[in-house]
Amino acid sequence: MKKILALVLALTLALGTFSFAAAAPEDVVGTDYEDAVGKLTYLGIIAGFPDGTYRPGEPVTRAQFAKIIVTALGVGEAAQYAAGTTKFADVPADHWATGYINVAADLGIIVGYPDGTFAPENQVSYAEAIKMIVAALGYTPKAEQMGGYPGGYLAIAAEKEISDGVTVINNMAANRGDIAIMIDNALTVPMMVQKTWGQYPEYGEDEDQTLMKKLGVKEIEGRVVAIPRVDSKLDDNEIRLGEAEDKDDNGVYEVIEGVDFELAFGNEVTLFVKKDKVLGLTIESDFFLDAIEVDGDELTLEDEDEDYDISDDVVIWVNGKSAKTIGDSDYAKVVLDDEDEVIFIDAYVWDDFIVVEEVDDEVVFGYDEELDVEDYTIVKDGKVIGLDDLEEGDILYFRDSAEFAE
Repeated sequence: MKKILALVLALTLALGTFSFAAAAPEDVVGTDYEDAVGKLTYLGIIAGFPDGTYRPGEPVTRAQFAKIIVTALGVGEAAQYAAGTTKFADVPADHWATGYINVAADLGIIVGYPDGTFAPENQVSYAEAIKMIVAALGYTPKAEQMGGYPGGYLAIAAEKEISDGVTVINNMAANRGDIAIMIDNALTVPMMVQKTWGQYPEYGEDEDQTLMKKLGVKEIEGRVVAIPRVDSKLDDNEIRLGEAEDKDDNGVYEVIEGVDFELAFGNEVTLFVKKDKVLGLTIESDFFLDAIEVDGDELTLEDEDEDYDISDDVVIWVNGKSAKTIGDSDYAKVVLDDEDEVIFIDAYVWDDFIVVEEVDDEVVFGYDEELDVEDYTIVKDGKVIGLDDLEEGDILYFRDSAEFAE
C-alpha cells in the first residue's frame, strides 16, 4: 500500500456520481455519454468499434436495437437458439439478427409494421426505441391505457426518467450516445409485472425486478467505512461497508480493477455486485471537496461559503488516521447526512504544495522545484488518477509519508 497521498486541490463538489470499471472509448470520454457507455460496455449490452471508438453520433438500426434490448433483459444467449425464420416478411432466415428479433417479438417488445415487415436496416427513431424499452420493462398495458404509441410510451419514459438527459424528437433517428443514456437510465427502473389473471388482469410495479437484476447484478446499499488507504487489513482491491444489507460477515467486498472507490470513502453508496465482485458503484449522499474551517460544532466550507452543523455521530479521519477532532486541517472531503449535518470528514494538513509545470517519468516539475512522486497516490476531484492525468497549473498538495497510516 502506498504511504504518501498527494492531492490536487479541486473546486467545491457536491453531487451524486458513479464509477464503473469499463473504460469508455476515447470519443466519449469527457462527454455526457461517458458513464453510460462505460457501464453498458462492461455489462456487455453494447460494444464499440474495432478501432476503439463508440461513435455516439451515429444512428442505430432497428435490428441492432433489437439485440441491445434483448441483451439488456439478460436473455441474449437465447437468441442463438431462436435464430432462423421470423414472422416478418422482410427478415430473411439468414439475417444476423433473427435470433434477437424472434426473442423480442416473442416477448412482445416488437410487433413490426401493419404490412408484416420489420425493416431491420431502418434507423430506429427515438419514439421506436423508447417504445421497445418501455415494453421490455413491462409497461405496455399502462402505455396503451395512456394513449398507446407514441404518446403513452413517451409519457412513461418521462415519468420513469428513462429519457432524462436526452432530447427526444419522435421520428428522428436516435443516435448511439442517446441510446446508451436511455438504456442506462432504464437499468434500475422497477419493472411492471402481472399481479392477477383472468378477464381483467391487474398489473403493478415490482421493486425487486429490474433489468440490472435480470443481468445477475445485485444492488447493495451502505456507507463505505474503510478503503485500503486507511485500513491495512484490506487488500488493494477491497472496501468495507458498514450497516449494509445482504453483506458478508465483515462487510468486505472485492472490487474489480478499474472501479475508483476513493471518492466513495465515507459516502452512502449503492454497490452493483455480480458473482461476488463489485463491478461498479453509485454515490448516493451529498458531499464536498473544499478548504474547511471548524468552530466548535460548526464547519465552514471556504469556497462554498456555507456553514454546516457537525453531527454527534460524525466520523473523522485526519491525514489517513482515525481522529477525534479536526485540528488545524486545511482541506477535507465533507459528507452530509439526510439532515444536512456533517456525518463524515476526511481531512488533511499539508506540508507544502507544488504547482505543476510538467511531468517527466515519475518527477513532477514545478516552477524552480520538483517532486518525486514514485510512492504517491494522486487524487484529483476525489478520484485516484495517474501521472498522465496531471495538467499544467494543477496544485499538488502533499505530506511526508511518515504522517500516513501504515
